[in-house]
Amino acid sequence: MRAHGPSVNRAPGPRGQFLLGNLPRARRNPIAFFMDSFRDYGEVVRFRFGPVVGHLVSSSEGANHVLVENNKNYGKQTRGYRNLRYVLGNGLLTSEGETWKRQR
Repeated sequence: MRAHGPSVNRAPGPRGQFLLGNLPRARRNPIAFFMDSFRDYGEVVRFRFGPVVGHLVSSSEGANHVLVENNKNYGKQTRGYRNLRYVLGNGLLTSEGETWKRQR
């Protein structure tokens, strides 16, 4: 999901390689990578996997903010979501709006 608008702040996160970002370390041991990132950077962590930027939100309050209170600010109209939608269909992970609300 991407946040839209001028007030988006950059969350802290681990430095990655120039082209691949955090992908090599995350692929080696994903659970350890995300747990270490949570411990080192807090409840919201920014990652880069190649050209794709993602965020880990690990608090229930943060998840509620993103998924319930402000879900319209985090759109899924990106190339990555279009590719996922092509493979997975319009399910909970890839849907938006009323379809997403109905499925959750």
